[in-house]
Amino acid sequence: MADTWITRTFPALSPWVAQWQASARLRWGVRLVLGILCVHGLLTLLDDVDQKRSALKAARQEGSRLAVMGQEGDWAARAQQAQEQLLAYRSMAWSGSDPALGEAALQDWLRKVTTGLGLTVRDLQVARVASPSAGAAATTALPADGLTARVPPQTTAMRAKLIVDLKRSAVMALLAELQRNEQSLLVERLVWRGSAVPPQVELQLRALAGPSATTAASAPKGQP
Repeated sequence: MADTWITRTFPALSPWVAQWQASARLRWGVRLVLGILCVHGLLTLLDDVDQKRSALKAARQEGSRLAVMGQEGDWAARAQQAQEQLLAYRSMAWSGSDPALGEAALQDWLRKVTTGLGLTVRDLQVARVASPSAGAAATTALPADGLTARVPPQTTAMRAKLIVDLKRSAVMALLAELQRNEQSLLVERLVWRGSAVPPQVELQLRALAGPSATTAASAPKGQP
């Protein structure tokens, strides 16, 4: 009765209805395709439910973490402590409104100290270490490393390479000057080149460039 109604209402479907009635394989094939589509839709729905459940679980965990953090200590005191630590870090940086000025200040200081100690400088290079997020703008800088990722805000890591003629007492005095200097200077590498003519010492130093602690302290509130 249904087939007769369909063929009378839509005469163009008569050949398809006849094929459907005549071919059991066609009927099973269509049912199989519909079954596959139903299973696929069900699996998609279950995946969506799992994603929503995972997102809800993560949101609850984050809410619990924030609730616990909100009950811990005095945040104003913590912020003040963090600001003091930041100013302490900046007090060890070679001052300059631009990192290039910090490079120049470090280079001038190294030349002044080595000259005052009677050391002959064979090579002196100072370069910024590229920040991991600096991208193409820092192609002329040295590659980033693990220490660079941990520098304080608004400061730039620098690396200096210094080669001087070997004078043991003068080199020891230079190391003492590096230790006494108010700005941060880390000796990363020291190589004694006894086979060179004349014998030489190579120092590789790490330093920071950035605004001075006084300048940073006078910045408007809300700025790092």
